[in-house]
Amino acid sequence: LAGARVHMMMGMGPLLDMMGLFHAVISGVGRITINFTSCREMLPDPEFYRQCLTEAYEQLHRATVRKSRAKATRGRGKKASGTAAAKAKSGRGKRRAKAKTGSNAA
Repeated sequence: LAGARVHMMMGMGPLLDMMGLFHAVISGVGRITINFTSCREMLPDPEFYRQCLTEAYEQLHRATVRKSRAKATRGRGKKASGTAAAKAKSGRGKRRAKAKTGSNAA
């Protein structure tokens, strides 16, 4: 698009004969968009269906955020202790740690 930044993408799909529901799922620009087209005879309350999709997505998001935070916390503890031990053995870690502390304090 001649260098223009895409801010949102959406999709829509056609309902053909014998189809009651069509999902268009698009991801990009750090987002996921889920759109659906439905037949009123087969899905009489599309607003309730939209609420169900939203709730399910929020549950999935909360579960993955919790899991990734727990994994990151465990990983940092192990990595940090292993790195500190390696620095202590080499004797260079103390000088680097002091330099880092000084730059962080500034």
